[in-house]
Amino acid sequence: MRAWPRSLQARLALTLFSVLLLAQLAATAIQLADRAEVFYRAVGVPLAQSLAGTVTRLEALPPEHRQARLPRFTGPLLRLALLPEPTLDATNDAGWRGTLLVRLLRREVGARRPLRVALADTPDLAPMTMHGSRLPHDRRGPGFRRHMAAMGLPPEQGVWIKIEMELDDGRWLAVERHLPRELFVSPLRLMLSLAVLLVAVLGVTLLAVRWLTRPLDRLARAADTLGRDLDQPPLDDSGPDEMRRAARAFNTMQARLQRLVNDRARLLAAISHDLKTPLTRLRLRGELVDDPELRARFAADVDEMIRLVETTLDFVRDAAGDEPVADLDIDALVCSLQADYEDTGRHVDVTGHAETPYPGRARALRRALANLVDNALAYGGSATVAIDDRPERIELCVVDRGPGLPEEALERMLEPFQRGEASRSRETGGSGLGLAIVRDIARVHGGELTLANRRGGGLRARISLPR
Repeated sequence: MRAWPRSLQARLALTLFSVLLLAQLAATAIQLADRAEVFYRAVGVPLAQSLAGTVTRLEALPPEHRQARLPRFTGPLLRLALLPEPTLDATNDAGWRGTLLVRLLRREVGARRPLRVALADTPDLAPMTMHGSRLPHDRRGPGFRRHMAAMGLPPEQGVWIKIEMELDDGRWLAVERHLPRELFVSPLRLMLSLAVLLVAVLGVTLLAVRWLTRPLDRLARAADTLGRDLDQPPLDDSGPDEMRRAARAFNTMQARLQRLVNDRARLLAAISHDLKTPLTRLRLRGELVDDPELRARFAADVDEMIRLVETTLDFVRDAAGDEPVADLDIDALVCSLQADYEDTGRHVDVTGHAETPYPGRARALRRALANLVDNALAYGGSATVAIDDRPERIELCVVDRGPGLPEEALERMLEPFQRGEASRSRETGGSGLGLAIVRDIARVHGGELTLANRRGGGLRARISLPR
């Protein structure tokens, strides 16, 4: 399994996503650190110093005078009260801000003084007992709003910090401090907003990457099919400047190849015409020879020259010619080839079958299989055509039970004018172009021809064609 994707689009998307994710995580860490610093400087330190001063002044008074002096320290956003017992749970978890505030308070009022801290939204606070005042039961109704307004306190906007610390006379000083909600933005909300931003930027990035790589994908598909169809429509030269230049260069290359192929076809037609005329004259003149044995040899030499010329011209031409691509029934094509050999008294076995039609050129593929079967029958004494159909490709194998080939000659035999039998006699036949023609036909279909020796003897010629 590959961890790194293979396509350019996936690599660009993964790279951009990774960079954006790291940037968002760094931004989140910076935001949280900034808010912690703001809370520390704007809230924690001043509040701890103020409460430490209040505690110092209260404990300097006699215990019976402390309650009367509390109104001097209160305000619209700060309420103080003396309680006989604490109301907050000693195990209450006020989060990282509460922990930071406790640390600051202990530094100002002493590390051994018992104290408790709680943070809560106004509607969720426990009933206030300061100065005998209690909040209405319905924290979200009009009664609650009027009650808070009468006390000069904002009803819902902001966060309340409740602090309880023990004084030297055993009573507890309860402090409720209102702070703006902006100082208490939840990290989860901050991360959620950054995640939404990340998703939005990632979506736009994916669309941009797809838009940029689409012309490149079209260019790759056109280059892949150029060998199968040289007359395909030219590429649309739209998109970025670089892709337009690449498309124009590809179209220019295709036009040059078309001219080259057309010029070669005209040249081959001229050569074929010019060669057939003198060969025909030689045949006619050979008929004038009186010696029957010499006349037969003369005619055989002329026939051999004609066959070599035609075979060479067939190889130089496009292996598939101008034959159009069509959906082929591979089973029917192989069975018809088998029947033709059976009619001439030569047996060919067929194994396997094709599940679905294959888009190819019927005459070219039939010719390729015929060349391989002829070689198998001539050099191996038998021939078996095996069909192996797979979702991604179809393989046509021709195997025999002959002596095979030396390993170093397997690749060389695919080159033009290479023969497994060294002589050039008419009895053994062959011009060394059969396998080269089969390979060209396979390549025209986007496939390849490979040769391999079989275990136990014999040769396997495999035509692998992609679907």
